[in-house]
Amino acid sequence: MIIILTMGDDISITLTCLLMKVAGLWLASNAAEQRLRWLTLTYTVGMLSLGLYVNFADICNTLDDISNVLYGICNVTFVIVGSFKFVVLFLQKAKFVNLVQYTECNFWHSNYDPQEKILLAECRRIFTFIIVFAYCILNSSLANYILTPLIMDYGKNQSERSLPFNTWVDLPLTVSPYYEITFIIQILCLAQVGVCHICFDTFLSLINFHLAYQFRILQYRLKNLWECSDKDRDLTDYINKCHVTLKKCVRQHQALIQYCEKVNDIYSLNVLAFVLALSLLICLTMYQVLMVDTTLTMRVTFILLTFGSFVEIVMFTYSCDLLIQESRNVGLTIYSVGWTNLPMNKIGKSLRSSISIMILRANQPCYITAGGFFPMSLEISTTVFSTAISYFTLLTNSTQEDE
Repeated sequence: MIIILTMGDDISITLTCLLMKVAGLWLASNAAEQRLRWLTLTYTVGMLSLGLYVNFADICNTLDDISNVLYGICNVTFVIVGSFKFVVLFLQKAKFVNLVQYTECNFWHSNYDPQEKILLAECRRIFTFIIVFAYCILNSSLANYILTPLIMDYGKNQSERSLPFNTWVDLPLTVSPYYEITFIIQILCLAQVGVCHICFDTFLSLINFHLAYQFRILQYRLKNLWECSDKDRDLTDYINKCHVTLKKCVRQHQALIQYCEKVNDIYSLNVLAFVLALSLLICLTMYQVLMVDTTLTMRVTFILLTFGSFVEIVMFTYSCDLLIQESRNVGLTIYSVGWTNLPMNKIGKSLRSSISIMILRANQPCYITAGGFFPMSLEISTTVFSTAISYFTLLTNSTQEDE
């Protein structure tokens, strides 16, 4: 029985790919989709540029208000990180397209037996919960940014209307239709910044999960390496078939290692920016929650952003740690199978040699690095948390001394 896994069956893949399409960095199958992708890219660049301008202008015009400056720095950091990820991935567009095509062909649109399908179903189930959870937090945070000025303006005069973000232009923005137009533009800019902030890390986490489970599928195939129907009939023929199967497993192992190296080459700088910026973002959002006297809706917004940042770093580092563990377990799996019972003939020695090389290579696990400086693992999340707390303590002491 052969079961084909299609991308449409997986909600996590569908949602993640949708975010990438909204950012403008996805595959185009025809000329119409190509034109749409370039329009989306242009739109994303415009919205990111507008976000940078609005927040930098707000910071420059409110330098005497430390709370507003820190609020502006928090917002502009989100925009800068999203813009950096977008630019880095756009500059490596050809590599990224090849990676996606390989993933679709070999991971998502491939043939699996029933037991392998169970493993993939487990992968989909875990990541679907993660992506839906992260998606809900993102939408809740964006909704609070929109609701805050509407709640604040309830019952006030038209001249006292406020926008989600302060806009320093020489126009009567509280008067219709300037107010409505500016409000809609800021909402669109906010949504695109949110997409760019989360989509690249989410897609990499998706890749890590599927790559880790490809290593788990390889382990399943290695465990069944010696279970052949001809085992009790012809020992020579049985060993030959085992040798052929092992060669396929070795080629699959090599392909997965090369695939991981390609992923690391594309995403390494993005991961570095993600790690360096997230500690600062958590620090600034915690400061807005605990130290700034603001409205309830804005406080809820920054609570969601803080919680979302915690979820994001845990999700990402967990996927990286899972990749390390599953790639290392390949060596333990091949060592535990019954290769010691093989005869010491030419093919038996060749099998032992291939197994030894595979074990040695698996002892060096696959991982994703942050700019080539250090591998990402679950331990990095604790480092990010402790660094954020240190930044928060330092910032709190500094602002209290200034007051």
